[in-house]
Amino acid sequence: PGVSQTLFGQCSGLKEMQFLASPQEPAVNIYTEGGEFSVHTDKCSVTVNVLLSEPDAFVGGGTAFWSQDSAATLGAGAAMAEVRDESVLLRPRQGTGVIFNGAVEHSGRTTKSGIRHLFVCSFDLGTWNLGMKDPMSVEAERHP
Repeated sequence: PGVSQTLFGQCSGLKEMQFLASPQEPAVNIYTEGGEFSVHTDKCSVTVNVLLSEPDAFVGGGTAFWSQDSAATLGAGAAMAEVRDESVLLRPRQGTGVIFNGAVEHSGRTTKSGIRHLFVCSFDLGTWNLGMKDPMSVEAERHP
């Protein structure tokens, strides 16, 4: 119940809340040789990642996470910042889902060879009155 309260502002009635995914998600991210995703947070309450690739389809990869107690980068400006060693690096088996708070800093580690397919969906639950609004305009209102 505490997790639901923290992420969605309530512990019950979640099934009545509206699901709103991040723009262009759900999606399948495809990482080829050298492919990676830099350190970031998702602008949603929850993120789900599921590895779709066969175990021998790629080398490297994985999702790195940093402790919420310290920033992933040192220095000013992401382009010039030095990235700290991750707190946790997950390399789950095919079909295994990883669910985490979108406020946690994470990155997609470099795929050294092959092709890695990762299902990704970041989302919020809320009680927005979408009416006839375009969901993308609601997304812009939630995350300016």
